[in-house]
Amino acid sequence: MKQSQLQHILDIYALGEVETFFKNKVWFINDVYTINNSYILKGYTSEDPFALEKEVYCYVAFKEHLPVPELIAADSSERMYSHKFLLASKLSGQNLYSVWHLLNNQERRAIIKQLCSFLKKINQLPYYEFMEKFPSPYDWSWANQIVSKIQVLLSFCQKKGIIPETLAKNIQAFITSNKESLNEQKIWLVHRDIHFDNILVENIQITGMIDFEKIIVGSLDFVLSMVRRMSLFPTKYMSEADEPHAKKEDYENLLQRFEEYYPELFDFKDLAIRLMFYDLEYDLRLLKHHPQEQWIILNLQHTLGAF
Repeated sequence: MKQSQLQHILDIYALGEVETFFKNKVWFINDVYTINNSYILKGYTSEDPFALEKEVYCYVAFKEHLPVPELIAADSSERMYSHKFLLASKLSGQNLYSVWHLLNNQERRAIIKQLCSFLKKINQLPYYEFMEKFPSPYDWSWANQIVSKIQVLLSFCQKKGIIPETLAKNIQAFITSNKESLNEQKIWLVHRDIHFDNILVENIQITGMIDFEKIIVGSLDFVLSMVRRMSLFPTKYMSEADEPHAKKEDYENLLQRFEEYYPELFDFKDLAIRLMFYDLEYDLRLLKHHPQEQWIILNLQHTLGAF
């Protein structure tokens, strides 16, 4: 985005001159700019047509409960910018990945305790209004939703010839043998994108939670899918600048800390099998968009190795 475009947007909302701006390197999907160290402009390039609207909904609904940015404007016309965009205040603090390696165990526990308390607040908010605004194509069965997504993705990958047929058959066999494990459901509003780049901290306090475009109405344990990936693959959601500080031992106890401060997330009979389903859905979705990446095939094989 050019400075003249940013200036035009700031002029419309009477926010003064563009003195400094840069494109953030943390976000992997959307275009995000920091302006005058005071504002964040986020251009939505994800495949979800309601990504902007979901994030706007969350910033408004959560502002009395969570440290979220103050919404200044949202535009879906694509006239001022080539994408839908959101303009919000810039919160203070650093992303949690950038400081995690500097914290001791007591400080890390304090952060996770805070994060779990915020997740509880999200989960406890009424979700019927969200469902009305963003209807799901799936019924109220969590099992049907997860299995349907996997089946659609698996079929796509088979048709494109980007998944070995033996692996596809093994995934299908896993679904057939284990889909009943998903029948248990505790449906809430779930922030599933809680990797540490989306958590801002300052002086051992969480000062911001951002990036709510992937929020869903789903089963409470779904958030553990991302927590588990952060624990197993610490660099997965990091910016390149933070990767040199990543040590596996700094993340290996994440699940234990979440269980300590939010045990309800783990209160499912067949949790291990459920997490395998979530991993399969995640990796098949990755494979759809990155068919050349052989490590995704290895991840799928590794997941089924526990079956």
